Amino acid sequence: MNLVFDASAIIRLIELNPNKAVNILRNQYTIELAYYEIGNYLWKIGKLSPAINMELLIKAFNKALSLMNIESMRDLSSDILDLAGKADITYYDASYVYLAMKLNAKLVTEDGELMSKFPDLTMSINKLM
Repeated sequence: MNLVFDASAIIRLIELNPNKAVNILRNQYTIELAYYEIGNYLWKIGKLSPAINMELLIKAFNKALSLMNIESMRDLSSDILDLAGKADITYYDASYVYLAMKLNAKLVTEDGELMSKFPDLTMSINKLM
């Protein structure tokens, strides 16, 4: 089964169990934006918890992401923009939703708003653990 993971799901999987996360994420999908969202997460926790081994976290995230299919969303898309407008979500979130729709896949997310707006398309990582 193809799955699309947003950054919130990737982050939570790595937090819970990095070894299991690698197996769950292998050959699944995300978008390039995930690198930036995860990078921002790492920056934030580094600020809040300077004692955390950042190199170890970076290595874990890079390992997981290297095993995934990373889809490029380089061109602006009127389809994604329309989806964002109709669902009243950000373009960022609509990009993940759009990819899941395009691949006829489930979107794995920990974003409550996306789960409530797209209940048939989304699932929590709890179903994978």
